[in-house]
Amino acid sequence: MHGLVAGLWSSLSGAGRFISRSFSGFFVDTIGFEATAGIVTGMQLFVAAITLLYLVCCECRPARKVHWEDEATVVCGEGKEDGEITLAKGSRSD
Repeated sequence: MHGLVAGLWSSLSGAGRFISRSFSGFFVDTIGFEATAGIVTGMQLFVAAITLLYLVCCECRPARKVHWEDEATVVCGEGKEDGEITLAKGSRSD
């Protein structure tokens, strides 16, 4: 699966580089450098705004409260031999 994703990423990256240079050259010849630069800048600002909106709306959720009774804590070295690990439900080791 990793090879499939890496191959897809590489091929789309190469296609994007080819298409962007072809269309940018066409636009510069057709409508001029200033208008082309304005279009590219507008597209970048649009993508930045959508990314910011996604981060604020979807990634900035309040963290779930953790109750110590629900979590297992790893306790090491309490009367055990080196390397032995026990799981103690509901206990904390500070």
